[in-house]
Amino acid sequence: MGEGVSGDFLPPAEGALAAYTPPIYVILVARPTARFTFNKMCSFLLGHLVFFSPGTKLDDWNRISDGTPDGAIVIRGYQYNLSGRLMPVPAEFYNDRYLPPRPFLIEDERGELLSTLQFLPWQDGGVVLLQGKLPLNALLIFLGQEALKRGDVVDRSEAQISYVLPIGQTDFAKMLERIHRQSNMAVRQDPSSVVVQKLMDEGSRAPFTARLYIGLSRLRDVVFPDRASREIFDGPYVPILEALVSARNASRAIPQLMAAHSSKLGSGDVGRLRGHNIYVEETIDEELRREFGIFVNSAVRALKGGMQALTKALGKDIGFLFKKHAAFEDGLEKVEEGGDRELGEYLRGVRNWFERLINCRNAVEHEGWILPKVKYSEAAGVIHGDERQISDQGVSHFVALIFDRLICFVEEVTVHCLVAQMPSGITVTEVPVSEREADMPLRFQLALKDDDSATWRIVYHESPFEET
Repeated sequence: MGEGVSGDFLPPAEGALAAYTPPIYVILVARPTARFTFNKMCSFLLGHLVFFSPGTKLDDWNRISDGTPDGAIVIRGYQYNLSGRLMPVPAEFYNDRYLPPRPFLIEDERGELLSTLQFLPWQDGGVVLLQGKLPLNALLIFLGQEALKRGDVVDRSEAQISYVLPIGQTDFAKMLERIHRQSNMAVRQDPSSVVVQKLMDEGSRAPFTARLYIGLSRLRDVVFPDRASREIFDGPYVPILEALVSARNASRAIPQLMAAHSSKLGSGDVGRLRGHNIYVEETIDEELRREFGIFVNSAVRALKGGMQALTKALGKDIGFLFKKHAAFEDGLEKVEEGGDRELGEYLRGVRNWFERLINCRNAVEHEGWILPKVKYSEAAGVIHGDERQISDQGVSHFVALIFDRLICFVEEVTVHCLVAQMPSGITVTEVPVSEREADMPLRFQLALKDDDSATWRIVYHESPFEET
C-alpha cells in the first residue's frame, strides 16, 4: 500500500503460510553496518526470541541497535506466492514502470461515495485494496467460498487490503458485478484519468534517458527519501531536463536540415547551374538560425540558470563559474580552500567550452549576431551547400560538441553533489561501460563505502558522453 519500510523481516514459522499469504513486499538490502555488524546480528536474535521465547529476560533492543546505520541499498524485491514461496517481483511491477489500475467507486442509493475498490495483481493471485468506510471482509463474500478459504484482511488507518487470494482480474470483475446486482450499492469505475504523454522517441535503452532521468532520480531518492524533501532536488532539476531536451532536439535538427538540403541540391531538385551561375530555389537559412537560437538559449538556460540553482540547493555554490576571469579564479580558490579541490579542477576544465557557448549566446541575444547564410559552391557540375563556421567548426559539429559537454557536466556535477550528501556508509560507484545493462545503461550505482576506493571521483575529461 506504499506505507514504506516497516522493519527488519523475520522468516515466519514453518507452516505459517499454508493457509494465508500476506500481502507484503520483502526487500533484500545491503546495509553499511561495518563495525556494527555484531549489533545487527544480535538485534535479529532478540527479535526472534521475543516471539518464540516469550518471558525470556532480554536486553534492551534499542541499546543494542544504537548507532547502527539506517541507510541501505536495495538489491531486489520479493513477494510470497500462493504456495508460500518468496518469489522475485516481476519486472513489469517495478515502481518505475507500473501504473496501477483505476479503482472502482462503491456508492449508496443517493450516489454518496462509500468506498473505493482496487485489484492489484500479485504473483499467481491478486489482492483487493479498499479505501473508505465499508468493511472489506463483508465485500469479499461476493468473491465466493473458494476465494475466501485464504481470505483475511490487513487493516490500516487509511485502507484495508486483503491477503493474497487465488483470483485474477476476471474474478474481481465478477465480484463487482455481484455487489452491484445483489446489494443496494452501485459500482462504477473512477472517471478520473492519468495523462501519459510521450516525451521522446526512445526509452531506457538510450544513455541520455537512462542516465539523466532514471539514474540521477535513483541517487536523488537516497539523499531525499520522502516526497516532500525531493522538491529540493526536483524544483531546479526538472527545468534543466526540459532545457536539455529542447537543446538536444535543436542540435539534431541542424545537421538533419543540412543533410536534407544537400541531398536536394545534389539531385538537382532545388538547385540549377546556368553557365557559371548557381541558382538555389530553396533556402534553409531561417530554419537554421531558429534552431541555432533555440540551442544556445536552451543550453545556457540549463547550465547557467538550472545548474547554478541545483548545485546551490545541494550545498555547492558554483556561481563564480559564470563570472569574469578574475572572479572565477577567486571562486576556484575558495572552493579548493574549502576542501573540494576535485570540483575546482573540474570547473577549470569546463571553463573553455563554457565560454564559447556563453559568448555565442551573448552575440545572438545582445549583439544582434545571426548565423551566416549557407555558402554555395559547385564542383564537377554538382551544387554543394557548405555550413558556416563557428569557432573554427561547422555549426553541426559545434552544437554536437557543446551539447555533449553540457550533458556530461550536468550528470557529473550533480552526482558529485549527491555523493557528498549520501547517508553514512553509502557511496556512488561507476559501472564500466562494458558492464552496463543494454536495457538501461546506467553509469552510476550505489555501493557500500568499505573504503574510499569505491567512491567515484569527479575528473574533467573530453570523452564523449556515451563513452564515459
